[in-house]
Amino acid sequence: MNKVTVSLDSVYSMFDELDQRNRRRVFRTTLNRATNIVIREARKELRKHVKNTRTKNKWNGRTMEWGIRKKVHRNNEGATIHIMGDFRLKFFEMGTVQRFTKKGKSGRAYRGAIPAYHFFQNTVRRVEQPVFNEVSQLLSQQVRKINAKYHNK
Repeated sequence: MNKVTVSLDSVYSMFDELDQRNRRRVFRTTLNRATNIVIREARKELRKHVKNTRTKNKWNGRTMEWGIRKKVHRNNEGATIHIMGDFRLKFFEMGTVQRFTKKGKSGRAYRGAIPAYHFFQNTVRRVEQPVFNEVSQLLSQQVRKINAKYHNK
């Protein structure tokens, strides 16, 4: 396998050669790939704690894993990843209090509680630094790719 080393100065000079449209494309692709890394790891972490996360629910036909969503900002200044695409994920992230019925023949009946797994918080904390390191590599990779594609034209 061949290794290619590129200095940051050459990447910056290639980036300066790109027009505005291709710069936006580089940023958008880089942010998309970086957020996909976080989402993939969050879904793995969720599967460790919760069963049947890939089962489709009855009211909208989507899985619980689908609820981990991303949005790349229009101005390409950042991206947002959240777990509120499916409201059930909030209960597994933050947990619930113990629940009881209000009345009953023999007092209040216990209905359970969900422990706080903090799957998303743990994932973000664990993956944050590797993703930032990956962003610089992805950025230089995208600049080289687009520069090679449009340089000959």
